[in-house]
Amino acid sequence: MNNQCFADREQLTDLLNSQKFLTERYNSSLNEAATPEFRATLTSILAEEQQIQNRIFNEMNERGFYNVCKAEEQKIQKTKDQYAPKCACVK
Repeated sequence: MNNQCFADREQLTDLLNSQKFLTERYNSSLNEAATPEFRATLTSILAEEQQIQNRIFNEMNERGFYNVCKAEEQKIQKTKDQYAPKCACVK
């Protein structure tokens, strides 16, 4: 029997991908929830799963396994300006 061990990076990547899948499924289920009680239960579970996902992401980021670039303030402002008129008419 071949005894393979996965490195930390592979294990954390697998965990993060699993959490992403779970949160997607809970979110989809939440969109279809028929009663307020069921919706509240799913909302609570989704929040817990998102916290787990965030902890895994932070661990990966700290270890240099998942690096993200900070968005430039100019690009953020451009996006805000682009969508501000659309958001104003929704209110």
